[in-house]
Amino acid sequence: MKTFVITGATGAIGKATAMELAKPGNKLILLGRNKQKLDQVIKEIKSATANPNIEGVIADFSDISSVKKAAGQIKNKITQLNGLINIAACYKAKKEFTKDLFEFMFGVNHMAVFVLTKELLSLINATPGAKVLTVSAPSSTPLNFSDLNGDTKFSAFTAFGASKMANLLFTFALSKRMHGVGTSAIAFHPGLTKSSLTREMPFFVRGLLNLISHKPEKPAHSIAQLVSGIHFNDMNGKFYDCKFKELPKPGNSSDEAIQEKLWKVSEEIANRFEKPVAVH
Repeated sequence: MKTFVITGATGAIGKATAMELAKPGNKLILLGRNKQKLDQVIKEIKSATANPNIEGVIADFSDISSVKKAAGQIKNKITQLNGLINIAACYKAKKEFTKDLFEFMFGVNHMAVFVLTKELLSLINATPGAKVLTVSAPSSTPLNFSDLNGDTKFSAFTAFGASKMANLLFTFALSKRMHGVGTSAIAFHPGLTKSSLTREMPFFVRGLLNLISHKPEKPAHSIAQLVSGIHFNDMNGKFYDCKFKELPKPGNSSDEAIQEKLWKVSEEIANRFEKPVAVH
């Protein structure tokens, strides 16, 4: 039995990916912050696939302690992890802060992903062929390490672009830390997809995107193939699109010094939350 953890499971791409991977013989652990919505998604997937091995874990990505608690619960449930699929993300039109006082998009789109993945890395490296796939975008927005919270200047599109760059830098840095047999860290660009991610964007932007975006089933199928397919080898540290085309690393995402700088900064931030977290 293969085991997959999917974040953002109540969102469009997350739910569609779970549906793709919920074939008999697979175990899914779905993460979401809203229990009612998560329970409903699990019910729908079980009904559609007749797979009873699907369960949920509550994780609020705007709260590092919640992410750590979720990771602890996952580690109590499983001994191997074939795929961690980082889909959860947000776009905020106005500057907001997480419970840990991070700028919201940096906190949710990067720091929560970093913490969850790092907490589960021992399981991943212990599972031959395991994959960590992080949904990103071909962003060329550079990170301003002296102002990650946007305290000096905030632009919603710039902050979102920076968070997607952080996903790329994180993935490529993670690829060097994948020490299991055949394990891989992969970045994935879903293309323009109909989802709730755009709900805080300007009306005309939402309207245009809705016209030209594809259904979430398209990237979901590609994600499922990338993390579970047997036809993909030598994937570590690469960036793919829905057509399985390897994309060039945009902007300074290929700069190893910047990759390691972000990893170090993220680790330092995460270490502030090292107090014991109760796991139930």
